[in-house]
Amino acid sequence: MNAKPPTEMRPTPAADEVAVRKAISSTSRPPRPTGLSAALTFAWRGMLKVKHVPEQLLDVTITPVMFVVMFTYILWRRDRGLHGPVSGLPPPGHPW
Repeated sequence: MNAKPPTEMRPTPAADEVAVRKAISSTSRPPRPTGLSAALTFAWRGMLKVKHVPEQLLDVTITPVMFVVMFTYILWRRDRGLHGPVSGLPPPGHPW
């Protein structure tokens, strides 16, 4: 006997997707987040972690300020040709 078993009728992939979406949620998807909202979300999550280690707040606020002050001072001296104990090197274009 060479009889083939009856094949099942399978729903189309689109019908499967509709059924899955209906089972998961009855409302439509929310809009995609913008770059600003994603950045604010990451910032908020970071601030929530600061509650556990308050020293991190000083790290993220004082470190950038110190870098700006230090590099401004160093570059200000270099741009004006002031060399000395800060860099220990002659200014750019010096003959030696």
